[in-house]
Amino acid sequence: MHMPMKLRLVVLVTVAVCVGAFYVLVVRPERVGTWQVHQGGGRLEEDPRGGESYLDVKYRVSQPEKPLLSFLGLSAADAENDLLTMVLEYQSERRTALVMTITERDGSMYQARLKLERTDTWRRLVLEKKDFEPRGDPHEADENGMLDLEQLTRRVDFYDDSSVKSPTTVFENRLKLTAPVLAEKTNDATTP
Repeated sequence: MHMPMKLRLVVLVTVAVCVGAFYVLVVRPERVGTWQVHQGGGRLEEDPRGGESYLDVKYRVSQPEKPLLSFLGLSAADAENDLLTMVLEYQSERRTALVMTITERDGSMYQARLKLERTDTWRRLVLEKKDFEPRGDPHEADENGMLDLEQLTRRVDFYDDSSVKSPTTVFENRLKLTAPVLAEKTNDATTP
């Protein structure tokens, strides 16, 4: 049994539109300064407190663990590994969880879960080595089984870990996020 030509054309056009939408929303990120944004629109804003600019992004998640954004300019560490922390600040319209993934130069990946509260004031997060866990099999994750902050690549990935149970469910949020930086430990740390 053959499909009528008109129906075949409709099916082909529908498939092409779906593939194109997937590419635009998921595969091809929007470049915003040193950030890449997936599934949303972002812009850089100047920090009125006098610091660096921050990313202001609106996004929606329709399935779990879709890429949200990547920071591509992490500065190299300038202190010994055990003296380092990773620092960033945020504002969020909704309570949510971000999973931060960092990668060593040998390809070893580590993740930290950031619990973000709903807030319209800046909240500071300070992450130590102990906050990051190996991604995947711990025995294959790293040659020494430990995160080495001085060996990190410049890319830091963030995923919204909101529990979205089906493609028809949508989670929407607006997030302001400063670039993560490596800094020496201080006593005023606020952990995630």
